Amino acid sequence: MERGLGLKCYCDICPNHTCETDGICFATTTKSKKGALTHQYRCIPKEELTPPDNPISCHHSNNVDDHFAIECCRGADYCNLNIVPTLSPSTVEIAPADAQQCAILLDYSQVLIAPTYIPTKTLTEALMTVET
Repeated sequence: MERGLGLKCYCDICPNHTCETDGICFATTTKSKKGALTHQYRCIPKEELTPPDNPISCHHSNNVDDHFAIECCRGADYCNLNIVPTLSPSTVEIAPADAQQCAILLDYSQVLIAPTYIPTKTLTEALMTVET
């Protein structure tokens, strides 16, 4: 039986969910502007891989707020079936605290930041100095 091009990959858009390639299988995760995640599974032919041993198309950035991640494989048929590329963490906006929370935080920061007073005289000595 003839094997075809070589590597079989899971393909989310192919009629039989399989594509064959002499290149690599891949999986992607993409985040829309509204935050919805989509996953794609396909093949990339060898002629589109640059360089063939470590294709640039298989590298993704780890920058914060990335909206795209890709992982490639070629070790076995359907190697991309259970791959779910992970996006880098997003920045999180923190809502402003209400006035009471701000006051409490301010009080604690003043206590923690205030310099420590170490008296050089006892209270009695200090009072005697003031009275004289």
